[in-house]
Amino acid sequence: MLFLRPIRSLLLAAAWCALFTLTPRAMANAQSSVEALIRTGDIGSAVCSVYVLNLNSNEVVVQRFGNRPMIPASNMKLVTTAAAIKVLGPEFQFSTKLLQQGDDLVVVGDGDPGFGDPKLLAELGLNHVVGNGHVNHKGSELGLEVEHLLARWVAVVKDADISRINTLYVDDRQFDRQFVHPAWPKEQLHLWYCAQVAGLNFNDNCLDVYATPGKRAGDTPVITTRPLDAPVNLTNLARTGKRNALWLSREQGTNRITLRGTIPHRLVSPIHVTVHDPPMFFGHTFRDRLLVSGVDVKQVARVNTQVELQDTRILAEVRTPLRNVLARCNKQSQNLFAEALLKRVGRHATGEPGSWTSGAAATRMFLSRALGPDARDITIDDGSGLSRNNQVTTRLLVRLLNHMHRDPRMAQMYKQSLAHGGKEGTLAKRFRSAKFKDVVIQAKSGRLRDVLALSGYLTRGDDTLAFSIILNNFKKSGSQGKRLVDAILATLVEDMERAEAR
Repeated sequence: MLFLRPIRSLLLAAAWCALFTLTPRAMANAQSSVEALIRTGDIGSAVCSVYVLNLNSNEVVVQRFGNRPMIPASNMKLVTTAAAIKVLGPEFQFSTKLLQQGDDLVVVGDGDPGFGDPKLLAELGLNHVVGNGHVNHKGSELGLEVEHLLARWVAVVKDADISRINTLYVDDRQFDRQFVHPAWPKEQLHLWYCAQVAGLNFNDNCLDVYATPGKRAGDTPVITTRPLDAPVNLTNLARTGKRNALWLSREQGTNRITLRGTIPHRLVSPIHVTVHDPPMFFGHTFRDRLLVSGVDVKQVARVNTQVELQDTRILAEVRTPLRNVLARCNKQSQNLFAEALLKRVGRHATGEPGSWTSGAAATRMFLSRALGPDARDITIDDGSGLSRNNQVTTRLLVRLLNHMHRDPRMAQMYKQSLAHGGKEGTLAKRFRSAKFKDVVIQAKSGRLRDVLALSGYLTRGDDTLAFSIILNNFKKSGSQGKRLVDAILATLVEDMERAEAR
C-alpha cells in the first residue's frame, strides 16, 4: 500500500502526457503524408529536403533527405543571427560615435547596419539625451528620417562651438574594406538586397529616389533623393508616360547613377539603388550638412589603418540594440543586416577587422560547440544566403532551432526576431487560412533562383515542432513552391490535431 499512491500518480501523469504530447506513434502519419504531398507536387527534378523534430519528445517526426547539403537561400540568416546572439551576447549594442580630436572630427563606425536605417528611425524614433552626447535608437519621437539624424549631429557640433574643421575623418576599421562579396551576382549589385557592407553603414547603404511626373507626356520628372543632395552623380533620363516603369542603375565601382523609364504619377514609395563606398558616402553627406550650417570643413578622409585615436571628446553616439538588428534581419530578410552581423561576429572573435572569412570561422566555432560533429554539415560563404556557395542540411537547421529553443538566455529574442505567419514580416500574408488559426508559425523564408526554403517553429498549444523545408533545383514558380511548403505545414497541423484528439 505504501507504493500504491506513487504508482497511481505516475500512471495518471503518463496518461496525461500521452494525451497532450505528440508521440512518434501519434505522428506516424506525418512521414507518409509529407512523402505523398511531395510525390504528387509536380516538382520535376527538384530535391525537397524536409526535417521535422518534436521539441517536446525530442523525436524526429519527418525525415526526407535531411542529411543532404542544400543551398539555403535566406534560411542562412537563421545561422547568422543565432551566432550573433551567442557570440555578441543578447545585451549587445552597436555604437556609432562622433568624436572631436583637436581641429578634426572623427566618425567611428561599429559596423551598425541600423545607423540611419529608415525603418528603425520611423519605428523607434531618436531621443537625444542632452548632456551625455548619446543618441539612442529608442524613445517616443516617431516618423524621424535620415535628415533628422544628420540635423541632430550638426546641432551637436554647433553646440560645441565648433565653426572650423580641418578634416572630417571616417573610421571604418571595424570591418575590412571588401564591400562586395565575390559570389554575389554582378548584374544585381545595384539592387538594394546587394548593398555593400562596411564598417560604417548609412541609410541601408542605398540612395532613395522619389519622382513626380511632369505635366505632359515626355516631360522629365522631378526627382528628390534621401539623403537630400546626396554626393552622387545622378543623371535623370526618365520621362513622364503611361507606364509605371522607373529603374535605377549604377556604374560599378562609382557613384554614377542613372534613372531611366517612365512614370505616370507621383511615387509614394522610393526606388532604391546601392551606393559605392558607404563610409565615404556618409562622410561627404555629413560634410555637406555642416557646410550648409556654416561650419567650415576643409576635407573628408578615411582614417589610416595604423592611426590610434587620442585625446578625443565624444560629441554624439548612436546605439542600436542587437534585438532590433535581429528583427530587421529575420522579419524583413534584410541582407545588409545579416552580413554586418557576420562580420561583427568575426571582429568580436578575432579582434581584427571583421570579414566574411573571420565571421564564418567564428560561426563554425559556435556551431561546433552547440551541435558537436553535426556542425560539419555546413558551408558558410556569407551571412545572408545571397551566395549560392552556402550549403546546409535541414537536419542541422532543425538541430540549431532546437538548441536556441532550449537556451533560456537566447530563445525569446531569437524567436521574436522571426517572421510571424499571418501577422508580420515576410510571412504576414501567408498562413491566414482557417487550417492555421490555432497555431503559431515563427519562421524564416528563403528564395533564390531555383531555391525555396522555410524553416522555423510550429506551435499548437503546448506542443512545438522545429521544421526545415528546402527545395533545390526547383524550376517551377515561387507560388507553386509556397503552396507545397504550406501544404506540408498544414499536414503537420492536422497530425497534431489528431494526436490531441486521441
